[in-house]
Amino acid sequence: PPPATVKGMVGATAQALAGHRMHILLDKLAERAAFERSGVRLYDAMLLKAAAADSLPGDMSLDALQAIRDDEAAHFALLAEAIESLGG
Repeated sequence: PPPATVKGMVGATAQALAGHRMHILLDKLAERAAFERSGVRLYDAMLLKAAAADSLPGDMSLDALQAIRDDEAAHFALLAEAIESLGG
């Protein structure tokens, strides 16, 4: 996506003129952010189904699922912050 601010647009243009390919890095970061966000949504759905279940298989627990979901959300937030700091 194009930079959201004028400052970001100027920075991206300056980088492009200097021969840097920042848009490629931003595209890759955005792809990874989309992957992490999908993971958060999948774990949200799994938590709802697990909470409604009578019992969980093996050593699975709601706390463990919530911890994994929170890790995915933290990864997404980190990527979103990185994208914004690079002018995306």
